[in-house]
Amino acid sequence: MKFWNKVGMVVIAGLVLIVFVLPNTINFRERDAFSQDKRLEWAAQYYHISSVPDSVLIPPGEWYDRGGAHPLFFGEKYRDLWGTPVKVRVLKYDEIKGGLTPKQIGGGQQTFSVDFLDGQEREWAVRSVNKDQSKALPKVLRWTVFRFMFRDQAASMNPYGSLILPPMAEAINIYHTNPVLVFVPFDESKKEFNDVLAGRMALLENDADGSWEKDAFFDNASEIDDTEEMLERAREKGIPLDTLMYARSRLFDLLISDWDRHEGQWKWALVEEGGQKIYRPIPGDRDMALYRFNEGLFPKITLLLNPKFQSFRKDYGRVKGLTRQAADMDRQFLASISLTQMVALAEEIKAALTDEVIEEAFQRYPAEIREKVGREHAEIMRIRRDKLPEVAREFWEITQKNIKKNR
Repeated sequence: MKFWNKVGMVVIAGLVLIVFVLPNTINFRERDAFSQDKRLEWAAQYYHISSVPDSVLIPPGEWYDRGGAHPLFFGEKYRDLWGTPVKVRVLKYDEIKGGLTPKQIGGGQQTFSVDFLDGQEREWAVRSVNKDQSKALPKVLRWTVFRFMFRDQAASMNPYGSLILPPMAEAINIYHTNPVLVFVPFDESKKEFNDVLAGRMALLENDADGSWEKDAFFDNASEIDDTEEMLERAREKGIPLDTLMYARSRLFDLLISDWDRHEGQWKWALVEEGGQKIYRPIPGDRDMALYRFNEGLFPKITLLLNPKFQSFRKDYGRVKGLTRQAADMDRQFLASISLTQMVALAEEIKAALTDEVIEEAFQRYPAEIREKVGREHAEIMRIRRDKLPEVAREFWEITQKNIKKNR
């Protein structure tokens, strides 16, 4: 019995060592990669606003570029893209969008971001390309091996996926933002905003909120509301929702393998059509577009437990998993859409997304990335486009089952 007690103590000590001690004693590369002090020191030394050029050559996240057996367990994902230096325009606040003035620190749990106002009082978000996914963990687990594992999963995101979407969104007549890739220099005059952003590659994009009301970009919307506000006002005032545009937007989500489409990822433009007010959807936050998760031992185990992390590949994988995050919204907003309408919308999208439109879209990749994967990703997009009507049928059936289940 004493022998087995000793064995048990050794096993427990070993687990404590692996889970708690080692991640916090041999993680120098990880610690430096996510250290604010290191980032600011580096940015001040090499990329100060007083001497930085108009563009820089820099990778979005070298930490993800791992070697050895690491990809066997965690997957290759987009590590090569994260480690590849690309030429990026430097964000000089006074020289872009008529001058940008910081308004407030924004961002979600994992993204670093600041909201700015331009000369017309319209709001723009500067959002970090790199994330810290460990912030999704309970605080007690952020000091364990799970921190490393969660941070590593950001390699599943295509750092440039959102850049290629506007030409395709315009071709199929859905709303979108217009992200631009920038590098944020060190500028101490921006104070706490500088602390959040300096030294980061980021996306500058129009932030669909009330500051964009009555702007032609969103069809001169009289109001732009979040999902909760839209549902409340639609219910109180009997304002209809453009369900066909929502269905078209959701089919586009499936096409680009953007699984993260919960209600917080949408805004709603109140526009006038034929003398009647109607709400139209504005999809936002395209961090998960062109996601890639289906490689490596641990991701494959994760997919058995949670199939929502579907990947951008030639087949759509598990469509039910891909639609899971937006299932409640789909149940509410797609109940009136018939199978014939859903498939017809998919056929319209297929026809609108010509090879030329897809080629134009992937020209928006940075040149260094376009050379590596532009042709491959365009081919995957063409194959997914051609399969969309078939997937639309499955999507409709999944939604109908969800509607019947919740009656």
